[in-house]
Amino acid sequence: MSIFLTELPNTEELSSDISESLSAIFKANIKASTINFLIKLLFAAVVFVIGVYIIRFIRKVIVKYLNKTSVPIDNISFIDSMVKIILYFILILFIAGNFGIQATSILALVGSAGLTIGLAFQGALSNFAGGVLILMTKPFKLGDYIVISPSFEGTVTDIDIVHTKLRTLDNRIIVVPNGTLANTTLINSTAEEKRKIELFLPVSYSTDIDKARKVILDVVKNEENIEDDGDAVVFVESFGNSAINIGLRVYVQTVRFLPTKWRLNEYIKKAFDKNGIEIPFDQMDVHLKKD
Repeated sequence: MSIFLTELPNTEELSSDISESLSAIFKANIKASTINFLIKLLFAAVVFVIGVYIIRFIRKVIVKYLNKTSVPIDNISFIDSMVKIILYFILILFIAGNFGIQATSILALVGSAGLTIGLAFQGALSNFAGGVLILMTKPFKLGDYIVISPSFEGTVTDIDIVHTKLRTLDNRIIVVPNGTLANTTLINSTAEEKRKIELFLPVSYSTDIDKARKVILDVVKNEENIEDDGDAVVFVESFGNSAINIGLRVYVQTVRFLPTKWRLNEYIKKAFDKNGIEIPFDQMDVHLKKD
């Protein structure tokens, strides 16, 4: 009876072969994944660059079209900002899809984070809502001179999504949040074509009121920026402690308001001096009684 003995394989060699095989497979997968990721990354970069140029082109076309319509220029600026945000959001969704991220997943994530974002950026959202409200109600437009009581004033140079820029008379820029503008009292000094100049001119109690009225009206007639001097009104406004206050009301073009007001003040003072009309200063008479 014969007994055949078979040599068993070396377990150490077998383990080494399996390890090398798994390592080779792992390295091959890593290499393929890396190459695939780099290709996707390169494609995303190309898509982003092309998308940026396409977005710029679309914005230019929209702005050019809106400029030919009756849409106000401040609305055009706001619409352009909104179009920019929407198009970039679409571009990001498209690039994310290239990496296997579904648009629905992104939208779901944005929706779930909406409350947190809203609480964190409630100031910005308030300013955005204020910007929309300003464009809808139009309390002012580009180029208007507004006074925001009681803090600041200036000419509107830009109406953005979340803020508005004002240029002051001394050439400074004030950035005001739209939320503040939408919830405060403001004065639009240039909303109307004409503005009323109102001056109060003190004269001494010894002054002939009819003479003072004639002198004032003569100055008004010689002022070239006052188109209809027949609308000028001169009246006794009040009796002060040291003077009679004579009022003057006259309308001028809004763009000529300040220069005209300054000239009237100067020319009326010179006319009063020439005609012997005294502008008194505050004074007090003191009478002493003897015991």
